[in-house]
Parts: sequence; structure tokens; C-alpha cells
Amino acid sequence: MADLIRGLQLRQVILVALLVLLVAAVTAFQPTFLSLANVANIAVQFSQIGLMAAGMTFVMIAGGIDLSVGSVLALGAGVCGVLMTVGVPLPFAIVGALLSGVVIGWINGTGIAYLKIPALIITLGTLYAVRGAVELYSNGSGSTIAQDFPAAFRFLGQGSVFGLPMPTIVTLLVYVVLHLVLTKTRFGRYTIAIGTDAEAARRSGILVERHLTKIYILSGVMAVIAGLLITAQVNAASIDLGRGAELTVIAAVVVGGTSLYGGQGSIPGTFLGVTFLTIMADALDILNVSPFAIDLATGSLLLLSAAADVLANRRGLIALRNRLLGARETEIAVHKLT
Repeated sequence: MADLIRGLQLRQVILVALLVLLVAAVTAFQPTFLSLANVANIAVQFSQIGLMAAGMTFVMIAGGIDLSVGSVLALGAGVCGVLMTVGVPLPFAIVGALLSGVVIGWINGTGIAYLKIPALIITLGTLYAVRGAVELYSNGSGSTIAQDFPAAFRFLGQGSVFGLPMPTIVTLLVYVVLHLVLTKTRFGRYTIAIGTDAEAARRSGILVERHLTKIYILSGVMAVIAGLLITAQVNAASIDLGRGAELTVIAAVVVGGTSLYGGQGSIPGTFLGVTFLTIMADALDILNVSPFAIDLATGSLLLLSAAADVLANRRGLIALRNRLLGARETEIAVHKLT
């Protein structure tokens, strides 16, 4: 697997180099690109996709996928907004929103782990079901579910500490915690083991089904947190929040080096992937390029990353097979000598 790991690291190095070139090129044409105001704007945009991508990283390392994150984002924002407007104290409103993410994550995880429903199918189903529920609720109030929230809540999206936007602070803290979880805890080791070989993980004593359910719950909670920060920033919960975000989230995770085959990935890699896509989108926007070009660029980058992942895995599997064959031949030779 060393060849595969080196391949992933090389992809991230290339991504950093492309990021530097992109920033330099855009700054040459538009010096305001690196202004404090635009950098702060990029940082806030990063948090919107970054939180969902952090949860998606665990899902994809475990060999799954979650298409429902955009809809869960809208659901969490709507639940929190409605609870606050009817007088529920802010802490309880936030807890209520987080519980909605837990419920949808549990539904996804249980369906995948215990009922053996393909992840693509069940999360696609919850994508439409949750979005439909949000739109059905807001049918009488238009696209806005709730608005005009308490100052303490708005601070989460509009405030700053030492010049750093609160959404960025929250996102960075989440990334640090989840990086430590993935690399230093049993939860992280189990996630990688399941993505590498679920059956081998089960034979080693890991409760695969239970762990997969926890991973999808984590993804749901991350989506809700993203929704809360966006809602706090714009001071309104809308049914359009998170629409189509799941594809950008998956692209960021794959571009950051997480394998489509599972078992490989990292939070720092996802950080790079989200950063690159966020800066690229902002650069195209500030250069007045057609918004369709953003989709074209994102899709192209995803295809290239997917191709690189396939080639890296193929090389890694071939190297592993050769080592196994070599070990087997050695064993046979030793057996003949004895």
C-alpha cells in the first residue's frame, strides 16, 4: 500500500502547486483578489462546504457516500429557525437542529448497514424526502422558513474574533478535532479498517454495522452545523440552502485525495480540496467568468482526480499482488528445501 499512499501524497502536492499558481495568476489580473475583504469572504465560503466535506471524508473513507447532506443542511437550518421564532431558547433550538441531523444520519446508516440498501439509493432517497419535507412545510411562507434571529445566534455567522470570521473559526476547530479522531482514536482506525476490507474488519471484532451508522450520523451532524452557520450569516433560513451542495462536497473530498474505493483519505487532504474549489470559484467570479464555467472547472477537476485515484489504486493493488506472489514463491522454495 506504500505506492498508493505515495500517490495520494503526490496528488496533494500537485494540488498545492496548482493552488499557488491559481492565486498568483488571478492576483496578476485582479489585485483586489487578495484584499482582506475578499480573503474573509473566501474563508466564510470555505466553512459552508468545508464542514459537510469533513463529515463526508469519514463516509467515503469507510467506502460509502452521502448524497443527502445538502438537504440535511436545509432541514437543520429550518428546524433551528422555526424553534427560535416560536420562543425556544437558543441552546435548545440548536440541540433540536442537531438532533434532526442525527435522525437522518441514523436512517441512512441503519438502511445501509443493517438493511443492506446501497448507499447511493438510500441517501438519494433521503435527499429528496428531506428536501420535499422542508419545501412542504414552507409552502405557505414562500422560500423563507424563518428570519430575524437573536444577536447571539447571528454572531455565529457574522461575528469575528481577532479579525477571523466565526464560521471559519468553528470550521477550523472541527477540522482539528476530526483529524485527531481519524488519526489518533479507535473510531478513526475502525473507519479506515472498514473502508479497506469490511469483512476482515468484522472478523477482527469490529461491529461494522454499528460503526457505519455512527459515521452517517456524524455526516448528518456536520451538515446541520454548516446549515446553522449559513443561517446565522444571512439571518434567515431558506428552503434553497444547500441545494446541489452535495456534488461540490463530494468533489472537494475526492480532489483532496480521499479514495473512491475507501480505506484512504485524510482531513488535511479534504482541507486542501475544499480550499482549492472555494478559491477557484471565487477567482472565476471575481474575473466575471460565466458561472457555468465554475461547474465545468469543478467537474473537470473531479474527473481528473477520479482518474488519478483509479490509477493509484491499480498501481497499489498490482504492487501488493506482486509482493504476495513473491512471498508465496519464497514460502514454496523454503518448503522444498526442508
